Formats: sequence, structure tokens, C-alpha cells
Amino acid sequence: MIFKLSFIVFEYTPNEEQNKGKSDTKPRFTPLCFCYILNSMNINVAIICLFLPLVLLFPIFKSATPGFHIRYGLIGVLTGLAALIPIVVIQFAFAKTIEVHNLSSMLLSALFINGVIEEGSKMLCMAAIPSKKQDVGAFLACAILAGFTAGSIESVIYMIHDGSMQWQALRLFSAVLIHTFCAGLGALFVRFCRHRQPKIPAVFFAVMLHGLYDFFTSLGFPFKYFAIITILFSALEVHTWYARLCRLEHPERYIEQEN
Repeated sequence: MIFKLSFIVFEYTPNEEQNKGKSDTKPRFTPLCFCYILNSMNINVAIICLFLPLVLLFPIFKSATPGFHIRYGLIGVLTGLAALIPIVVIQFAFAKTIEVHNLSSMLLSALFINGVIEEGSKMLCMAAIPSKKQDVGAFLACAILAGFTAGSIESVIYMIHDGSMQWQALRLFSAVLIHTFCAGLGALFVRFCRHRQPKIPAVFFAVMLHGLYDFFTSLGFPFKYFAIITILFSALEVHTWYARLCRLEHPERYIEQEN
């Protein structure tokens, strides 16, 4: 098993020497930030790399998030699994009806399939996560576990379907993250709705950012760098709406800080 993982990729191309007729292989330095190359990798190792961070999140949340319970975290994981069922069914139903001819149709397809369908399904399933007995931080932790689970399972499906490991490291470190942060936005929207204050921009950003992420990753370089920007922006949006929800549920904490 050869496992090549690096921030910098060295490509070896044959170079004909002048006046000699000999073929000389020299390294050509090609910087591909955040683009990893897996030349050959066992599928079992890939699955471990995908799900090991999910397992490690449990002790991290348990120690760093007040009110987080392992059983609620497991419910979050099951929520992520349950969200995949309507996603697969709906995407299979629309697979033959959506045709991509140009960039505009590619964008609309990404916004509908990856944005509306995937994030809509995850958001509806977030209602299954217990919220009355959990603080907003613990609730968001469960939502993160749900999104991480959905993203990891999707990555495994892509690996099995494509049968190629040439770009899976990119998906491991990016697709899982966009699923996680967008699931967090959807969960925060659900929590706001329970306060009868639905925040439409939160779910709007979840749909748009996930759709734009898949659109940019479908394009070649340098457009794939914009996918990284969507991930960073989604993380920023989660922080913003989480802070607003904390202010709504615990206004006394902010009053004390101001005084």
C-alpha cells in the first residue's frame, strides 16, 4: 500500500535531453494547496481516516461542551444517517431529469441537488435532536456530529462508486466540513424556530454555500480554491448565528458582561 499525502505535489514527467536522445525523468514542482493526491490507498484505511475524527469528537465535546451527553451525541449520529435516506431517494428520482449543458445549468443543479435537497433533508431531521434538555452549545455539538456523519458516509459512497482514490483526500477535508457547518446552520435555524423566531438567512446560507461548494469543486483549478472560501464562510456563519442564539436564550449573561 502506497499512501502519498502532501500539501505539495511533485509530478514526474519525462524530459528529452537535447542532442542526446535520452529520456530523463526530473521532478517538476507543482504547488496545489489543499489538493492532496492519494496514489494508492486501501479502502479500509480510507474509511478509518473518515470516521476516526467522528469518534474523537465525542470526548472533545464531552470535556469542552457543558451539558453534552453521549446518548444525545449518538442521536445526532443517527440523525445524520437518517438524513441520507431522503437525500438518496430524491436524488435518484431527479437524476435522469436534470441535464447539465453549461455553467448556468451546472450551478442550478448544484444549488438544487446539493443545496436544497441535501440541506433541506438534514434540517428536517434536526428536529429529532433533543433540545429542551440541552443548552444551545450541546445542541449544536449534536448537529455537528450529524453533519459530520452525513459527510463521511457520502465520501465513502463516492469512493466506492468512483473506484478511484485520486481526489478523496480533498473530499475528506472539505466535503465533510461543508456538510458539518451547513448542518450546524440548519440546526440553529430549527432552534430559532422553536423560539418562534425563524431566521431565514441561516438556512439560506446553508443552501447557497453547499450548492456553491459543489459547483466550484466541479470546476478545475483555480476555481476549486473558491470552494475553500465557502467552507470558511460557512464556519463564520455558524459562529455568527450561534452567538445570536446564545444572546436570545441567555440574555442575562450578556447583561452581566456589559455591566
